Amino acid sequence: MNKYLRYLKDQKLSESLRARRRTSLTMLYNYLVYTQRILEYNPVLGSVKVHVHQKDYVNYLTEEEQTILMDGITYGTGLSKNVRCKSITVI
Repeated sequence: MNKYLRYLKDQKLSESLRARRRTSLTMLYNYLVYTQRILEYNPVLGSVKVHVHQKDYVNYLTEEEQTILMDGITYGTGLSKNVRCKSITVI
């Protein structure tokens, strides 16, 4: 299993893709071991886990965007029910 994971790494596949493939194999072997009882153990459990780095970024709203959002919550969008209903019937 470790050789297969090394092969995937050598193929320049992303960490997340390698982790998904390892998880898929784990689930397959779990099915064969615990449900079908074809195998006695899951060989994937002894392999190295693939560490996926989390992207550390957050998109914050600017002050102007915050004001627009809060005004929309506090005062509404400025559309009355009649305008909304008319626009829905036109569509």
